[in-house]
Amino acid sequence: MSLQELVAKNIRALRKQAGLTQETLAARIRTTRNNVVVIESEQGRNLTLSSIEKLAKALNCSPGDLISDPEQQGKLPKKLLAGLDFAIHALQSFRSRVG
Repeated sequence: MSLQELVAKNIRALRKQAGLTQETLAARIRTTRNNVVVIESEQGRNLTLSSIEKLAKALNCSPGDLISDPEQQGKLPKKLLAGLDFAIHALQSFRSRVG
């Protein structure tokens, strides 16, 4: 399974686990239901870090939860976790400086 397919599967599962409809998730991330359908499709689009951050916040989970494999008990390679944490921190830092 590709990372893109895994992320789509995780978003769909976490949305359902939270009891959210596609419409509700779309409203939380300020997009359309059709975009959520595309995001959740296994041939969906590549997501930006900003999109992953918004989705994680809307689903009350960490960005790592969106890209981890539940079959691997949520474990990610340490380098990938470190890179993701660094990228999210850098994005948040940039946002706080820009305003």
